[in-house]
Amino acid sequence: MTAVSLRYPLGMISLRWRSNDPRLVLLVMGGLFALGGGVMLMVHVQERTRLSTAQRTWQQTQALITRSQVRSVSDRHGVMYQPDVTYVYQSGGRNYQGIALDPLSDNNYRTSSFNAVQRSLQPYQEGTTVPLYFDPQNPGQSALSLTRSTPPLSLWLGVTFFLLGLSGLLIGARWRTKRRQIVTKPGHQDAKGSPGPRD
Repeated sequence: MTAVSLRYPLGMISLRWRSNDPRLVLLVMGGLFALGGGVMLMVHVQERTRLSTAQRTWQQTQALITRSQVRSVSDRHGVMYQPDVTYVYQSGGRNYQGIALDPLSDNNYRTSSFNAVQRSLQPYQEGTTVPLYFDPQNPGQSALSLTRSTPPLSLWLGVTFFLLGLSGLLIGARWRTKRRQIVTKPGHQDAKGSPGPRD
């Protein structure tokens, strides 16, 4: 009996499953990892599309930074850090407020590196006026930069999960094929010990 217990992907789904066939376990796990990797790669493509659209169509104005600090958050991984920035700007005679460093983030990402977050906030000191980019079709949607401020985790994880899953599928399929060839050889005994067919 082979037992499998995993959280997939990234702890979003809990899965516990038992099988007598380790080859089947390998195929199922490979399929799940490949599927999860494919989903993450699709997310990455959507993010690239959003960023590309913003770079082509968003307009530039000026914003006043009203808050800029590193926020610490405690979770199961320990102390994590995230940017906490707020700015105000005008468009079409109306006042708006925003918090996004880039079009893909509302500053809700977390990292264990205090220095990394501090560096991302370095250009946006409280009380300074900085360039801002906003969607002319929806002026309330804005960002301080049109360059991605966070690592492309969806790409890295997507490629890793997909390659692991594909490897599992290939190994499992090859293992089952070899096993089937051995079982069908003349003179081979089945699982109960009885001899196979003879000429």
